Amino acid sequence: MRFRLWFCCAVVLIVCGCTAETQSASSPPTTAAPTTTARVVVTEAPATTLAAATSASCSLEEEGRDLVREWNRVSGELLAMYTDASATGDQYIETSERLLPILNRVVQDLRSLRGCIPAEERILFEPFLGTYNDKFSGYSALETGVRIGSPAAQEDAIAILMEANRRSVAMVCEIARASGQELPGADVC
Repeated sequence: MRFRLWFCCAVVLIVCGCTAETQSASSPPTTAAPTTTARVVVTEAPATTLAAATSASCSLEEEGRDLVREWNRVSGELLAMYTDASATGDQYIETSERLLPILNRVVQDLRSLRGCIPAEERILFEPFLGTYNDKFSGYSALETGVRIGSPAAQEDAIAILMEANRRSVAMVCEIARASGQELPGADVC
């Protein structure tokens, strides 16, 4: 399969965002609630109709890049609050309640791209979409872990985020090898 340069650029944007999101998630805020063990439930953001089943065309280079940038901006803000040692659990929850709906919408909008991108791009896009579903699940679980004051639940949520990041990096490495291109972010391959 021949890889297009614009698709490789879109992949790099996705992975760079993934890496930034999960690199420094090691010092969670604490709450006054007693420690409780919680089971992390993986969720999937519901579908949307942004690019409803029409014959209109869209591209990962345009719409996809804009959505990834929005995800990176919003998730970066959420992660910064989580890693801020001076932030309380209540402050994190308030920030998460404000930002999770935006992340949910971005995942929905990414999902809607499936209906308008060419089939050859869709095959490559599906695994990336899966990582965003997992990241959304991780952030949802992280909010729950902070809300109930459970370090174990928070660690499980961070594990979901880290695994999604690992898969994203592996995808970039695979595309870089297959295309023979030196892609930004592929230096970790």
